[in-house]
Formats: sequence, C-alpha cells, structure tokens
Amino acid sequence: MPGTKNVKVIDLIGSHEQAELNTLFNAAFVSLNEGVLVYTLQGVIVHANVAALQLFGVQAEMVLGKTYQQFIDELKMQEAECHLPVVDQDKPTGAFKNEPFLTAQQGDTAIQTYAKGEIHVHLTSAPLYNQQGNLIGGYMLLHDISAQHEKECRALQAFTSLLTLIERLVSIPGQEQKTCTEVAEGLSPIHIAGQALADVIAQVMDCRYVDVFALSGPDERQHLLGTGNLTYEQTQRLRSETEQAPLADYVNAENIALLHANEVVLLDLEKQPYVKPHASFGARYRLVAPMVLHERLVGLFIIAKMEEEFPCVECAYTEEEIALAKAVAKLTALVIAQVRLLESWATENAKKQALQELNKHYDEFISIASHELRTPLTTIKGNVELALRRLKKLRQQEDSRELQTPLERIQIPLDYALQRSQVQERMISELLDASRIQARKLIIVKNPCNLVEIVRNAVADSRQAAPDRSIQLTLPDEDTLLVEADADRIGQVLLNYLTNALKYSEAHQPVFVMLAKEEACARVSVRDHGPGLAPEAQAQVWKRFYRVPGVEVQYGSGTGLGLGLFICREIIESHEGQVGVDSQPGEGSTFWFTLPLATL
Repeated sequence: MPGTKNVKVIDLIGSHEQAELNTLFNAAFVSLNEGVLVYTLQGVIVHANVAALQLFGVQAEMVLGKTYQQFIDELKMQEAECHLPVVDQDKPTGAFKNEPFLTAQQGDTAIQTYAKGEIHVHLTSAPLYNQQGNLIGGYMLLHDISAQHEKECRALQAFTSLLTLIERLVSIPGQEQKTCTEVAEGLSPIHIAGQALADVIAQVMDCRYVDVFALSGPDERQHLLGTGNLTYEQTQRLRSETEQAPLADYVNAENIALLHANEVVLLDLEKQPYVKPHASFGARYRLVAPMVLHERLVGLFIIAKMEEEFPCVECAYTEEEIALAKAVAKLTALVIAQVRLLESWATENAKKQALQELNKHYDEFISIASHELRTPLTTIKGNVELALRRLKKLRQQEDSRELQTPLERIQIPLDYALQRSQVQERMISELLDASRIQARKLIIVKNPCNLVEIVRNAVADSRQAAPDRSIQLTLPDEDTLLVEADADRIGQVLLNYLTNALKYSEAHQPVFVMLAKEEACARVSVRDHGPGLAPEAQAQVWKRFYRVPGVEVQYGSGTGLGLGLFICREIIESHEGQVGVDSQPGEGSTFWFTLPLATL
C-alpha cells in the first residue's frame, strides 16, 4: 500500500453491509504486522486490524465508530512529518479539506499508547477511491519504529557527547591553572590532564564512575591518571591498590590479548572477577576500552556501571556506548601523548634556557678573565723577551766567554718561559675570540687580498716555529687569487690547521698544504699523517670546547682548549665559505676550507 497513489475498492460501505465489510478487511489485513486503520469520508474509523489494536493497546470497541480526529487526539499524536487528512465538518457528506491528502503521504511521528506509553511510528496515509473514481475514505498504515528511533537517539547522543568531549579535550593540554589540591600534591601535567579527562568523560557518559590508566614498561604497569565521579578518598584508595601493579594482576591473558587487538572488553566482576581484587565501589560491570597509539597499548579507559540498573553486562553497554568508548579511548590516548610531548618539551626548554643562562654567565666570566690574564701575561712575556735580548748581548761580549756555560743554563728556562707565554697568549686569544663569537662581536674587516700570499706567509711562520718539521706547499699556477677577506683572520685559520697537523702527527712525517682554484672559489687544505678521526668525531671537532678523546700529542707539548676549530669555522662562515675534514682512522686527516673568489 505505501506509495500507492490511488486505490479503488468496491463501494460497499453502508450499514446493511458492515458485517461483510469487516470480514473482508479482516481477511485482507489480519496477516499484516503493520497497524491499519480504514475510515470513511466522514472520518469515522470502520476498521482496525489486530496489529493496530496491539500497537495502541486497545480493544476494537475503543476504536471503531470514533472519528479519525477523536482517536488522534486521544493518542496525543505529535505533529507528523507528513500531511494528515482533515475532515470538513461543514459538509454533511464529509470531505477532506487539505489538498495534499489527495496523494499518499509518509512521515514519522510519536503517539501516546495505552499499553506501551510513548512510541514512535512510521506513518503512511492515503485516500481510497471507488470504481467510479470517487473519493470514499482513506486508510492509515502504521509501522512501529521505536527500537530504530531509540537506536538513532542513542547514536545522536553518542555523537553529541563525542563532539562535547572533543571540545573539552582540546583545552586540556594547554591548562595552566592548577587547583589548590593539585599544587599541594605536586601533581605532574600528565596527572592533571588525566584527571581533567576523567571528569569530562564522566560528564558525557552514563556511568557510575570512570578510571583512566596509563601503562608503562614491558609488563604494562598501571598508573592511575584520573577518576570521574569518585571522591578524593576513593581515588587515593584506588591509586594505592593499583599503582605500579602489572596489568596481568587484574585482567586475564585472553582479555589482555583483546585489548592489544584494540578490542573493547566487557567484564562482569561477579562472574569474571579481577585476577587480583581491588575496590569496585559497588559497581559490578566494567567496560574496558584500550588506548592504542602507534599499534601499542599505552593505557586503559574504564567505565563502571551498577548491576541494579541492568540485568547483565551486555545489557549495560549499548553498541553506541561501546563505539563511543573506543573513540574516546583513542582521543584520550592522543591527548595524553600530546601532554607528554608538551611536558617533555617544557622540561627540555627549561634545561635549554638554564644552559643558555649558564653559558651567558660563563662567556662573561671568560671575557673578563681573559682580559685580566692578558695584562700580566703581556708584562711577563715582555720581561722574558727583554731578559733574552740582554742575555744575547752579554754572551756576545769577549770578556764573558768563561760565563758561556752558566749563561746558556739561564737561557734555556727563559726560552721555555717565552714559549709557554706564547702558548698561553694564544689560548687567551682563543678564549676572547670564542666569547666574542658567542656575543656576536667578533670583528671581521674584509678587504681585497691575495690568498696566495696569505697561504705562503702562514706556511713560512709555521716553518719558522717548527724548523725541524717538513711542510710541503703546493700553489696554483696563478700568482694571484683575489678574495674579499680579513687577511689576518684567514691566516689565523690556516695557522690553526697547521698547528694541529704538526701537533698530532709524528716528527718525521711531513705535512702537506695545498691551495687550488675550483671554479668560483679557492680551496685550502692541510693534510697530515696523524691518527685520523672516526666519523662521529668529524662532526664534533667543530664544536666549542670539544677535544677528541684518546688522541695524544705527537709533537710539541700541551693540548688546546678545544676552541681552535670552532673559531676557524666561525671565521670562514663569516666569509661565506665552508670548512670540512676528510679522514679515516689510522690514515690521517685533511682539514680544508673554501672561500669565494672576488669578482672583478
């Protein structure tokens, strides 16, 4: 019948034919599960099948003979989603007022029945015509959709709850306000977020109380993050009973496997108690939802319900609640992961800020100390140099020949003192340069200069400082390679490379210096036959205060502060060049830098 535009029936409606009419309708509609009402053009109900009487919870005499409008008013039918027929009482023969009724109408509505209370039905209303095409009445088909409506309502409620939860969860990771209790207990951000999550979940879920647990370690030890609808004392009791307890102490292996598979577990604690009992606070049923992140079980979200409200655990949790619980568990896992990341970031950021502050004070100290040390060192060095000059003049005098041996004994420690003062002066200069770099105050004065001359002079200075070492120099065919540079600073870089090459290679091993032109830049390299560097050390040597562990000095004395290469990198990069090292353990190292050639 639904969807039928015109239904023609034999016009038998009349008082003398009522019995035959009832028999005909009963035979036609007795087998239908849907309720059927048939009414005349005057709106009088002349037939109601068994399904209709059962649906309304009435006897036939309570329906038949009443007008269609009277019966609707008694059932307190809500406004339907479709047009229903309205009888024109001003016409003695009866007629339907509303034109839309002249075709079939469908829609949903709610009615108040005598036996079942309020139910929801899908209603189809259509006119009836006789063989001559005249309108003689109408019928109404009613299908009980209460179960479907309830399911849709639960789904809508679950969806609404999920949206509410999402809105509330968004603000949880950024919470900065703490309650007096949280401050007093020194709760971590993860516990504060967990408690906020539990409070929110308890508000949107119909339950006795809520638990939120995090799991850690290979044996999945529990950490209570928060509870909803429990008192402070109950929460503390639950925490003391469960903290650091393995999940296997409470849930059997079969259910743990389901949780790992991201499946919700329903528990009736009377039939399937926890392996290790703990306080249930009067709630017998449990829905345990897994919090899975990156295919790893990271926590549990538990909803507890009372047995008085439901006959069994399966009845306690609807499909919509289970789906909602899984969605909430996923959201909870994401929120907790975000809070942990924020907490980790905050910790690292605090460490970074503390380190920056410490480095700032350290650099200030180095700068002041270097200046304070340089003044007396300059005086000491000047006095030693003066003593050496006077000693040289004294040894050149003829009447002092018998004093040559005593004077030589005096000169040796003076030479050593001068050498050490030069080393100390270089170290102080490096400290000053390092502090200037950190303060972004390193002075670089660039001018057009010939890199060939800079390299040649640096090699000559090194040969003079170490006359017993072999330093081999290879220059390009060009006599001039112009660069925009601070000549003193570039010479400082090359001298540092040479000093390291000489220091960490044996005295009989030569050191090779090469200057080459490579397209738009010049490349300077210093190669030695030292111990070489492991790959992990090659990136570290350019850092401040880094010294390669286990590498011994092969020539000269003393070790540096680990600042030389750090300063070299800063100088070259300030010239828009690059530094690097090519090395293999046991095969020596080649330190190099490049500089862009000046454009003419």
